[in-house]
Amino acid sequence: MIEINVGAYGVAVDGHAGYAEKGKDIVCAGVSAITQSVLNWAIQHSEDAEYISYKATDGNFRLYFQPKRRIRREWEAVKETALYGYSAIAAEYPSYVSVE
Repeated sequence: MIEINVGAYGVAVDGHAGYAEKGKDIVCAGVSAITQSVLNWAIQHSEDAEYISYKATDGNFRLYFQPKRRIRREWEAVKETALYGYSAIAAEYPSYVSVE
């Protein structure tokens, strides 16, 4: 099961879906695509952050992004979009993904 927590200034993703074998797991691929998009956005806007930290290992991801005032609305939009995507996957595959 993949457990996802989207907070005010961060995203945490833990675990493996176990929907299919490695390399063919569409649930994992969907979650990974959303997560990578959030990370890419944060990296591209790192100069607009007061603080950014991320770490990715097999089955675990952490991103903490404290945006400066001028891009907080953008961060909110990115965060809400990711949450919407994660929630859609969790709704379709509730045995494999949970979102807090």
